[in-house]
Amino acid sequence: MLDALSHKLRDALARFDEIEVISEPAPPVSARLGVASRELRAPSIYRLAATAEYGRDDMMALSFRLHDASDGTVVWVQAFENIPIEANSTTARNEIVQKVATALAQPYGVIYARERAKLATNDVDPRYRCVLEAFEYWRGFDRSKSSGVRACLERVTALDPTFAEGFALLGLLTLREYYEPENGPSDTLDPALAAAQRAVELKPQSARAHHALMSALFARGDIAAALAEGEKMLSLNPYDMLVVQAYGMRLVLSGHLEKGAILLHQVAVSTPVRTPKLESSLFLAEYMLGRNENASFHPRLFTNDDYPLLLVARAVTATRAGAHDQARQAINRLITLHPGWRDNPRGRLERYIPASAIVDRLAQDLTAAGLFAAH
Repeated sequence: MLDALSHKLRDALARFDEIEVISEPAPPVSARLGVASRELRAPSIYRLAATAEYGRDDMMALSFRLHDASDGTVVWVQAFENIPIEANSTTARNEIVQKVATALAQPYGVIYARERAKLATNDVDPRYRCVLEAFEYWRGFDRSKSSGVRACLERVTALDPTFAEGFALLGLLTLREYYEPENGPSDTLDPALAAAQRAVELKPQSARAHHALMSALFARGDIAAALAEGEKMLSLNPYDMLVVQAYGMRLVLSGHLEKGAILLHQVAVSTPVRTPKLESSLFLAEYMLGRNENASFHPRLFTNDDYPLLLVARAVTATRAGAHDQARQAINRLITLHPGWRDNPRGRLERYIPASAIVDRLAQDLTAAGLFAAH
């Protein structure tokens, strides 16, 4: 079982763009990146170790430890008890791999947190610094960070034209300007699609690249092709909760409520950080499925946020609860931060949500909240 577990765990970790799994000493970073990338620092190295203890009744216990090779610090420990020893214990093996890979390698996971702490010392590859900053931006959608993250990604993709994840994240960030343009209409769909396609060309096995392509296709209204990309990216990396969340969100927005909700609830129990997109998507799924008590829970998890659909969820939830002052506060914040929602609220809903039944239902409740009255 241990050999099979080791191979499966290596395979799971290697699915993450940020992680490079090596079983032999790696060549120097300059040799791998070339002369044009001399500015790039050597990557951080982590070592994952495991010990097994065998007990009675054909059961065993496993203990995992992650070491940061830069200083030998043990940064994570996880134990699993009462594991069947028999070679065909596939269920137990898959559960362990799911928990370990997700805990360590996903955005906002253990390695991410460790690398985030290193930013203060400037001891981080500048490409990964941009990745970290992009994920921090998506954690709360602080609009003040958007231009800086974009500039960072543009710089490192110019520095390293083979940096597939940089192009993928640049495509995803560019789409934000389509959904909420700050300076009037802008043609961002073509650049977003081009960046996503470049990412897929560079790294066709990258779930993050297909995430960007799915998102660009969805924004362009090619829903069937987008959902096909969603299935592909999920098969490429089912351990990355941002990937699972992105596909679950598109399923909900396109009206596939039950399937989308299942994926989103999986994310909710597996990710250390619940983002505004996750909460607004869970709200929409529960709201449209008639689970009103569950729906009202999600907007309350954020007290201050810039993400429009979460503000919509807060306004709708407050209105349905009879809390009209709270609904008005949410509406005022929405139209203050995003004036386009005051000028054309239905158009904004349709830009995010291709399912007309969801748009109609939200429009009805937002009218009661006063948004359409302000139009």
